[in-house]
Amino acid sequence: MQEDRALPGVVQNAFLAIADQTTDCFIAVDLDLRILAMNRAAETTLGIPLANALGRHVAELLPHDHAPQILEHFSQVLRVGSPREFEEVLHVSGRPRIFATSTFPIHDDDGTTVALGCIARDVSERLQAEAAQRDRKNLSHSVVEGAPVAMLMTDKDGRILFANPACATLFGYRLEDLIGSSIELLVPEALRQRHVLLRSAYATAPSSRQAGRGMSLRCRHRDGHFIPVEIGLNHMHSDDGSFRVIATIVDISERKELERVTSLNRILDRIVRERTEALLAANRALDQLARHDVLTGLHNRRAFIERLQEEHLRMGRTGARYALVFLDIDHFKAINDTYGHRTGDAVLKHVASIIQDSSRMTDYAARFGGEEFVVLLPNTSEHAVGFAEKVRATIAQDTIAVVGKLTVSIGVAVADLDDPNEEVALNAADRAMYEAKMAGRNRVVRHTAPNPGSG
Repeated sequence: MQEDRALPGVVQNAFLAIADQTTDCFIAVDLDLRILAMNRAAETTLGIPLANALGRHVAELLPHDHAPQILEHFSQVLRVGSPREFEEVLHVSGRPRIFATSTFPIHDDDGTTVALGCIARDVSERLQAEAAQRDRKNLSHSVVEGAPVAMLMTDKDGRILFANPACATLFGYRLEDLIGSSIELLVPEALRQRHVLLRSAYATAPSSRQAGRGMSLRCRHRDGHFIPVEIGLNHMHSDDGSFRVIATIVDISERKELERVTSLNRILDRIVRERTEALLAANRALDQLARHDVLTGLHNRRAFIERLQEEHLRMGRTGARYALVFLDIDHFKAINDTYGHRTGDAVLKHVASIIQDSSRMTDYAARFGGEEFVVLLPNTSEHAVGFAEKVRATIAQDTIAVVGKLTVSIGVAVADLDDPNEEVALNAADRAMYEAKMAGRNRVVRHTAPNPGSG
């Protein structure tokens, strides 16, 4: 900061202290409007160092198109003797900037005006921000006015301060009828008292949310009919700090009708689905009866023969051999004669459960008739005897109520790739089972002839 000795000492000191701490422009001129002093900000703005500006007329430092107005402001301050404020546009670094300027007289100790001071503050950003805010408000107003959904604003007491045309159309009122009315005008009469409590609670602890989340909301039309709606709530404070509630109201009448139709369709679909499932269950039950033994739950003879035929065809395609295990309960007729058919049935179910528990997921067990059982073991040759022995031993070790110990005779046969059909292996297993009977029962016999190629 540089200065001229024409300034009074007290003014000079104050000017220096203030000017060097601010980005505002400070200029001091004498009564002939010649530069006495200026701060660094003024040097930057005017684009001239103080050393080159001292003693020059202020008009020489200003743009020619703005100089007359600024000189007039200075002259008015000299004539009136009081400060004057004005705004000017100056180009700084090639860009137009707006300055809010205050020009004031500088007095000596006797009150005589000895110079003029000028403070200029760059307010471009503030004015631009205010203009942008006005533009945003205008845009917001245009958006709200033209919005296809109803929008309104109330104060903390529920008085409607603003409503857009879509709101008037939705509820059948004129805008002038809505403005100033209570929001309860649009609430069904039976719900108004509760609505007062709810909006009071919202004003106490507001949050942006969807009103009535998970509920069906209805508003009241001017003619009395109800409109299903969704309502979005938000809150704000006006410039004076007053609480405001902004509501967006969407008519969902068409959606509700679609939901009703959709609900009816779902009901119809459910009925059809339930009846279809019942029919399928009935078919499954019939299939169960047709393909399973009622007493033991194992497959029956018919189902087993069909599955065996499929496996024989598969062996012809893949070369993977299968085994058959044929089982007969020893002395079963004596059990029936001695303990009755109910006990005999219990024995059959007990043997069937052991067979089922011992089988793999791919094995296929069936009650073949009377006290005879048969198991198909796909992809099996050498391990068939091990499976049969396991079943026999388990049955022999168990003790059955009333009957006590029980034994079975088992025949095993492995299908040969040259077998013309499935009956060859089935008959071979049956013969092996009878050989077990003849050999003393409670044993496993594997059939070896007439299948010399079997493993």
